[in-house]
Amino acid sequence: MKKTYKKFKIRKYQNADFDKVLDLFYNTIHSVNIHDYTPEQIDIWANKETKIDKFKKIFIENHTLVIEDLISKNEILGFADLSNKGYLNCFYISKDFQKVGLGKALIQEIFKLAFLLDIKVIITESSITAKGFFENAGFECISAQTRTINSVEFTNYIMRKVLDEN
Repeated sequence: MKKTYKKFKIRKYQNADFDKVLDLFYNTIHSVNIHDYTPEQIDIWANKETKIDKFKKIFIENHTLVIEDLISKNEILGFADLSNKGYLNCFYISKDFQKVGLGKALIQEIFKLAFLLDIKVIITESSITAKGFFENAGFECISAQTRTINSVEFTNYIMRKVLDEN
């Protein structure tokens, strides 16, 4: 069993983080999500070239948080972004730091951020791989869906978290 990793801080995304975040996204999907998706699906989903402009826009428009390693200060261990309307677009933890408490810490920060923004409900589209994590964080599965990108079908789940009033 892995121990909880505690040598990190969660902070706001900075433009200088972009390449590290993009690499984390690519490497995590190719290492972790490969167990639930085909290589063809992975290659389309985690294509860096098609994500650059989209991610730059999302990270600036949304409230984006990163997990910074305190030991090697220039390593990003995870990231997530939340829109003003409560849409959780990205939520990724490094392939090397799965199941050590970073996801739980990051989702708690997202919940705090939502509270500050007066967001009552968070919606996300979860991968097959992350569905259990989101359920453990209190999200409910609204429905499974099939999305098509470049003629390739993907299964994911629309999930919702109603935030407590407290």
